[in-house]
Amino acid sequence: MESHNRHLAVASLMMSQLFLGINWFNFAAVFPFIAKDMNQNVSALGLITTTFILGAALFQLPGGMIAANVGSKITLLAGLMIASVAALLTGLATGVYVLVILRFFVGLGSGLSFASALSLTARYFQEGSGSLSFGIFTSAGSMGSTAGLLVWGILAETIGWRVSLLISGVLGIAVALLITISIASDRGMAGLNISASAIRRVISERALNEVSVILLAPLIGFTLVGNFVVIYSETILNTSHAVASVVGSLTPVLSGSTALIFGRLYSKVGRAKTTLILSGLATAAGLAIASVNSFYAVVIMVIIVGAGLGVSNIAALMGARESGGGSLAYETVRFGWLNAISMMGSFWPPIVFGYVALDAGFPVAWLSSSLITVRFVVPFLIRGRSKS
Repeated sequence: MESHNRHLAVASLMMSQLFLGINWFNFAAVFPFIAKDMNQNVSALGLITTTFILGAALFQLPGGMIAANVGSKITLLAGLMIASVAALLTGLATGVYVLVILRFFVGLGSGLSFASALSLTARYFQEGSGSLSFGIFTSAGSMGSTAGLLVWGILAETIGWRVSLLISGVLGIAVALLITISIASDRGMAGLNISASAIRRVISERALNEVSVILLAPLIGFTLVGNFVVIYSETILNTSHAVASVVGSLTPVLSGSTALIFGRLYSKVGRAKTTLILSGLATAAGLAIASVNSFYAVVIMVIIVGAGLGVSNIAALMGARESGGGSLAYETVRFGWLNAISMMGSFWPPIVFGYVALDAGFPVAWLSSSLITVRFVVPFLIRGRSKS
């Protein structure tokens, strides 16, 4: 493969993650403006966030299976187009329930895309640089999340939330066209038998399921912080929208930075499961700190949760790959199952957080979220200590 073509292919894959990252959090950045237009509150944000994550979770494993059968490129393109069209239509929505449906389809497209984009990225890198490719892949998504929180908050304030969401949809269509040109066609894993029994063998791998469950803790923290820190900072701590957006954007910035650094270090450190446990405990501590109801406590939480997810993503992805002995067979299925488990377990906390924040206040919501994340880590910590 020529160097120029490879670089263009990797760049287009990073753009796909940039787009998906933008659409993960840009809705949270523009929601304060939607809430004013549609007379909604924080519980509506929780409901819409939950449906988005549910859509992404339900189509992770199917996306991996489709990619293994028909090819990663066509699966990635299908997911990108679904997410892009739904994102574009979100800017034209006339009511909150229309937003709920459209955000579900944005999540659906994201779910179809993930495993394919990740597998293609790993293949376009040199052999033996898996953790580095995962670090760069994760960083691209984090850059998109940062832009979604920061840039889209500014766009909503200057040109309106509807136009800002229309822009995100057009961006996704442009990225799909770039991938069509730059990525070579593939036909999945030739001769691979994607049978029900084969899928059951993959998804019953103990090591894969363990890293998937432990990843829940940092992912829940990241989801709650990314979606609620802007509205919390504005409505409770009385910061400006600009300051709230900057603080919120620190989470994906730190996630991407630490993922890139840890991607280079993982081969020396290893120990995916231990790394995930420590990151999960740190995330729980960060969420508990935010219950102090202080701007400085929020900044500390954002830093801890962001850095924790960056490290966790690399550890989980490498753990998923290592569970298959490094074989490319069923790699997209493994990646899809990893994300399916972690997202299915984390789709409900946003709606719970929204209702708790509305009824009992944000401090109680942050503290209860901390206890939820601990629940996914402690059993593995106790099991590990009992074996030692």
